[in-house]
Amino acid sequence: MELIRQSLEFQLVFLLYFLRATGFLVVLPLFSARAVPVLYQVALAFLMALILAPLHQGPAPSELMASPALLINAAAGEVVLGLMLGFLVGVIFVIFDFAGSLIGYQMGFGIINVLNPTQGQQTGLVGEFFFTLASLLFLVLNLHHLFLIFWHRSFALVAVGSFTPVNMGLPELVRVAGDFFLISVQLAMPLLAVLILTDVVLGIMARTMPTLNVFIVGLPLKVGLGLFFLGITIAALGPLSSKIALTILEDGARLVRTLAGA
Repeated sequence: MELIRQSLEFQLVFLLYFLRATGFLVVLPLFSARAVPVLYQVALAFLMALILAPLHQGPAPSELMASPALLINAAAGEVVLGLMLGFLVGVIFVIFDFAGSLIGYQMGFGIINVLNPTQGQQTGLVGEFFFTLASLLFLVLNLHHLFLIFWHRSFALVAVGSFTPVNMGLPELVRVAGDFFLISVQLAMPLLAVLILTDVVLGIMARTMPTLNVFIVGLPLKVGLGLFFLGITIAALGPLSSKIALTILEDGARLVRTLAGA
């Protein structure tokens, strides 16, 4: 009987680990792309749970087996928590996409949209370029390991089977959202400053030389300067990617802890 009880407890712990991993991978960028088969996502979630479940050192959630309502609540909490963790990681790519969209709009590419195959929606040309570049950088620099570490660390923040969003944490949520927006603006600010300064110079030239057609001269000039300084900015994106990822994951960990009432 003792062996059967331990087996059932392990199966329950494994299920909860698997549900958190599944929710995490469903919205995790790159892994959740439409080109990735669902079977692969499920297999990866199964592998993640299979590795960590035997290392579970907390108390066995035996009370969950005695109450179907508690078991359903715990399972739903694990899925919701996994979705939250994946969404927080996805914000990293949204930051690059938003920064690129700001730059593209200022360069004159505001009406040019392309299809983002991973998100299934249209986005700005430069924003899509930044999104793709961020994806490549995170794979080349092995920053995707930080995603898995963040998921593993979540079990230290919130014990398996115990997540209940008891505290909406609105002040913390607003602060984290403000940090995300600030990072996007800071990422795009060097190029935005150059392009805005170009607009100021063109405005001065239009006032001093009325015969100059600013629209014909300004658009190719802004595109050329934008592409030139965009190439310079790309060289600095490698170190910045690591700092941005660490900052967002730390903010995400604090937010998860606040939502869990820890």
